[in-house]
Amino acid sequence: MAAKQYRECSRRILAAAVAFMLGLAAAVPAMADTAVVGAAPEAAAAEETAAAEGSAAAETAAAETTAQVQPAAAETTAPAAETAAAETSAAVQTAAPAVSGPSGAAASAPGRGEDAHEGGFWTGFNGGPGVAMQGRAGTASQSQYPVRAAAVKTDGYYFNDSNGMYTYQALESDLNALKSNYSGVTTAVLCQTPDGRQLYHVIIGNQNAGKKLLVTASMHAREYITSKVVMRQMKKLLDEKKAGDTSLDNVCVHFVPMMDPDGVAISQYGIDGMQTSVMRDTVRNIMKSWAEWEILTNQDKYNWYLNKWKNTAKGVDLNQNFPTDTWSTLNDARNKPSSDMYKGPSAGSEAETRAMMELVNKYGYTAVVNYHAQGEIIYADDDAASEAVRNRCNAMGAVVKGVTGYILPEPHEGSYDDGAFKSWLNVKKGIPAITVEVGSGTCPLPETDISGIWEKNKGVLNALIADMMNW
Repeated sequence: MAAKQYRECSRRILAAAVAFMLGLAAAVPAMADTAVVGAAPEAAAAEETAAAEGSAAAETAAAETTAQVQPAAAETTAPAAETAAAETSAAVQTAAPAVSGPSGAAASAPGRGEDAHEGGFWTGFNGGPGVAMQGRAGTASQSQYPVRAAAVKTDGYYFNDSNGMYTYQALESDLNALKSNYSGVTTAVLCQTPDGRQLYHVIIGNQNAGKKLLVTASMHAREYITSKVVMRQMKKLLDEKKAGDTSLDNVCVHFVPMMDPDGVAISQYGIDGMQTSVMRDTVRNIMKSWAEWEILTNQDKYNWYLNKWKNTAKGVDLNQNFPTDTWSTLNDARNKPSSDMYKGPSAGSEAETRAMMELVNKYGYTAVVNYHAQGEIIYADDDAASEAVRNRCNAMGAVVKGVTGYILPEPHEGSYDDGAFKSWLNVKKGIPAITVEVGSGTCPLPETDISGIWEKNKGVLNALIADMMNW
């Protein structure tokens, strides 16, 4: 998530954390053997800051397939784990745990920018207690993956709930509800994901308008709280239109509210989140390939790895998979499928990446807003883009800063991200695009954070639409 300009800061934070942990390991010899195990995830955290807004994909033009949203699956087709979650996992929403390294060494303190502070493995997550290792010979047991409560309907929508996870099934149900309750809501399917989910595209406003805004969320799996944000924004605009506001008469707003639904299911439900045996095996094989991190023999590390899942179910970071000019030279620090960072076997290799490229090629957006988490920061500048696009990006960033109060870095050189969707838009397509990082902490953010995030972001689209009218 965080842009390239923050790599050095992240590396310094990481260096301090590693120095501390090494010192502690020296003082407590018993820790020394395990301290090295976390080195790969910790080094990856620093590199992740660099690749956050990733973009890379092969440009293909394809007609978008219009389709009705599938029947309200939130009530009938959620993974089996979701049913149990509502009854058994509310207790997981307790006070936030301390962060520890694999050896128990303290990690670096929270800071700005995704994962700059993630020095090791959670002993639990989102406040959950650590889970004891299960199985023969210390093998981690899949059945011990702690599942938290899914969102419940509040005032007719799952996205209104402030305590439960927002799942793909809940999204489908909410899209059906919006179509039933408001006129002028068009839904379409961009592609089918490897695990058989639909990648939904929603349009509201005047489809003949010359100005078109695209809003995306959950490009990264563990950042699924952003889907709640954009779904609430969608309903807010529809409510205002219903009450007589004419803003949508002059603009068409497009949403892709959950860009990586397969990955979201992994972060929320572990391997049980996969619907097909093929993709369950795919995720298992990815984990086996990183067995040196002890994720198959230590239950806490097993749980941590799945809960922190950032990529697609095939182990590719969509935000490093777009075909920017420098994609081929991007060092993703993984080089093979993983829970995070891996850029893929080729630019545009993933169905989700290609679908987004086709969408952009079809509509030629006036501007794009990408919602990510976390850091309460706005990434706008892109020094590889034209001056006109840079100016638009920075102006959009200023508008969002005025609404949210988030940090907006000063324009500067070195703000281009290899393989990022934002940079592909800015440079290859000439479309102003910004990234808005919501929340502060570590992802997945606690479900209860949505209330504060919403208060800061509920007026963002209104302000951007008003500004676009002057372009």
